[in-house]
Amino acid sequence: MTEEHTPQIHVATVHMDSGYTDWAGIQHAFLSRHMRAPFFLYGFFESDPGDIARQYRYVAWPRIRDHATKLNLLANLICFAAGSDDDWIVFIDGDAFPIGDVVGYLEAALKSYPLVAVQRLENRGDIQPHPCFCATTVGFWKSIRGDWSKGHKWVNSEGMKVSDVGGALLGILLEKQLEWKPMLRTNRVDLHPLLFGIYGDMIYHHGAGFRQPVLRADHPAFGSGGSKRSTWERLVDMLIPPNRDALWIHRARMLLSPATRRARVIVKENEKLSLEVIAEMERNPNFFERFLGRTESP
Repeated sequence: MTEEHTPQIHVATVHMDSGYTDWAGIQHAFLSRHMRAPFFLYGFFESDPGDIARQYRYVAWPRIRDHATKLNLLANLICFAAGSDDDWIVFIDGDAFPIGDVVGYLEAALKSYPLVAVQRLENRGDIQPHPCFCATTVGFWKSIRGDWSKGHKWVNSEGMKVSDVGGALLGILLEKQLEWKPMLRTNRVDLHPLLFGIYGDMIYHHGAGFRQPVLRADHPAFGSGGSKRSTWERLVDMLIPPNRDALWIHRARMLLSPATRRARVIVKENEKLSLEVIAEMERNPNFFERFLGRTESP
C-alpha cells in the first residue's frame, strides 16, 4: 500500500447454517486479529445471521443454492461499491480465515501477480483457483469478467476430466495467458489430507465446515482405488463418477460401493477430528500452530 492511495479491502464470504459452531463469529474474530487494516464484509447466509450482521457492510440470505452464483453476485456488488479499481476483493469461505499478516502478504504478491488464490493440489490434483481464499483487485476482476462457475475442465491426478467451482476462472486465466500465484498447502502436521489446511502459512481452511465431511480426498471409499478396484467398483465409477464434491454423489456411492462400510467409518473419523479441532479453535486462538509444527501458545 502506498501513501498516495490506500486500497480499500472488500471481503466476500458465504456462510451456511451449521450445527457445529459459530463460523461467522470465529471468522470475524480472526479477520479482525490478522487483517491489520480496515476492511468491509459482504456476506450471503442461509438464514438470518443475527447480531453478527452488524459487522457486515452488506448481508443477505437469498434462496440461492449455487455457491458460485453467490460469489459472483457479491463480486458484482463489490465492484459497484468500490471507490477505486485499485481496491482489493478478497473471497474467502465461511470456514476459512487468515492466521498471519495477510495484508502484507497480499501487498507483496499483488505487485507481481494480478490474482492470488489457494490451489488444492491435494484434492486429487485440483488445479483451479479455489474460493476458500482468493484475492485480486476490483479492476482486474472487472477486466477479465471474473466468474466462479465450474465451466472449464482439467485432467486430475487420476486421469479423470473434472470441473468444480473456479473452473471458469481458470479457463479465463489460461485463455488470456495470465499468470496467477497459487497458495499451496504448507501443513507440517496433517490430521487429514484435505481438511484442516494451512495455505502459504497464511490462511486456514477447515474444510467441510458446513456439511458432512464426505470428501474425494479420502481413498478408496469415495473414489477409485486405483488398479485394485473390483469390476463392480469400476461399474460404480462409470455410473456415478467420483469427480464431484456434491454430497448426493458420495451418498449414492456409499450405498452402491463395496467400500460402503469403510466409507461410513471414514465419515465418522472425519467428523470426530473436525469437532476436536473446532473445540480447540474455540478455546485457543493459536490452535493452528500445531499444523505448522510449532509449539502452541496459550
